[in-house]
Amino acid sequence: MTILTFPSVEYAADGIDKDFLREYRLDLCEDWDYSTFDRFDHKCILTSRAQALDKNLLQRMASCGALVDLDLADYRRFPNLVPSKRLILSIHQDLLDKEAIGDFLELTERAFFYKIILREASFSDILWVRKRILASGKKRVIFNVMGRWAIFQRALHESFASCGYYAAIGPKVVKEQPDHAAITDIRRNLARKDALVYGILGGKQVNESLSLSKYNDLFWQKQIAAAFLPFPTNDLDEFLVLISFLKQQFRLAGLAVTSPHKQALAQYLNCEMDSINTVQFRDNHHSRNRYNNRLGTYVYEENTDLVAFRQSLDLLGIEHNDRILIYGTGDCGDAFAGDLITQGYRKPSIMGRNPAKVSKLNQRYALTPLEEGPYDLFINASFLGLDPLDKIEHLPGFLKILDLPYHRHSGPTGIIKHAISESIPYIDGHEFWRLQYEAQKDCLFFSDELSQSSMKKNI
Repeated sequence: MTILTFPSVEYAADGIDKDFLREYRLDLCEDWDYSTFDRFDHKCILTSRAQALDKNLLQRMASCGALVDLDLADYRRFPNLVPSKRLILSIHQDLLDKEAIGDFLELTERAFFYKIILREASFSDILWVRKRILASGKKRVIFNVMGRWAIFQRALHESFASCGYYAAIGPKVVKEQPDHAAITDIRRNLARKDALVYGILGGKQVNESLSLSKYNDLFWQKQIAAAFLPFPTNDLDEFLVLISFLKQQFRLAGLAVTSPHKQALAQYLNCEMDSINTVQFRDNHHSRNRYNNRLGTYVYEENTDLVAFRQSLDLLGIEHNDRILIYGTGDCGDAFAGDLITQGYRKPSIMGRNPAKVSKLNQRYALTPLEEGPYDLFINASFLGLDPLDKIEHLPGFLKILDLPYHRHSGPTGIIKHAISESIPYIDGHEFWRLQYEAQKDCLFFSDELSQSSMKKNI
């Protein structure tokens, strides 16, 4: 069941499935009056929160054909005004309160749906609520989370004992609510029971990754029974809980990996590389993979960032004697510094916001101390430039730029805008992502029937 949250009563969303429910938050929609209630039918959900809700408004909501969503506290203020066959009884929590959730699922009050909304949740929290819903025996429960797990949990809501999910259509009424399109891109590829699951593992930023749209579009175009999801885990322990769940519910086939997990996952998998950004999982052995006892499957790992990095150096015409400055001490900055030394570049230097990490990398790779600019190449391996308020005046001068950060919904970063204004040759985050994406596909799909070459022809 899909429930779309409409930003206004008059908002027209073309092409919306007639079976979808439509929710109107009357406390947030500004274009309704009492004459509009005639248009609300059994496919609508009406709700109004706290101070905006009074007895008169609730009676008008209950008098039309729509479902009415009442928070448990509001229901206690106005009991029995809404017929149970049209009542959605809901509870909203900022942090998980297990006792309150347990009590809610044991309510004797009758309702058409029981709704649980959890704003901040670890993956273990989500699994606890799932388990509690299943134990309650209630079938008509809508369980949705907000925050970093929103897209993942709603796209797979059936696996979390939820009979439906909410999504935003058009301008968002609730800031944290995911877009309908983002969830649809995932769900359309999961129709078959034998569907494979891939994902991008990282912090909350994975919800904005280009990988989500690119891979899901690829699967859809090629009619591959697979979906690509965001896995926004805080740490390796949460990732291992996630992996255990996914292996029970789906056929987990591979990961793209981003900060802060590139080094931690490489260590966990006992890789020869210090940092990885792609992992393939398979039940069968092939020429590149090896069996991992910890995960109980064959794995094949790569760092396709390094492939893209070397291609970028070639495209920018960087020579081994050029002065190169890396900004950023995270996984990419670390990997790039080590790779430059391995490839025989003689003068790489590094800087960043964390002096301790800068010092550690300087010692580890015997890097060249910072000098006055201009540098032949500036590599931005941080998030610098994504925020319009970021200042880049403190940076040394540079003749060429490799800028990794990007935002899929916005234009050039501040550093690329500077490069354009000064006619400085550059490779931006979107182009760098494209370069590593081509190498990543080879890792994720190596030995599959759908070869790398046949996939490239159709992208």
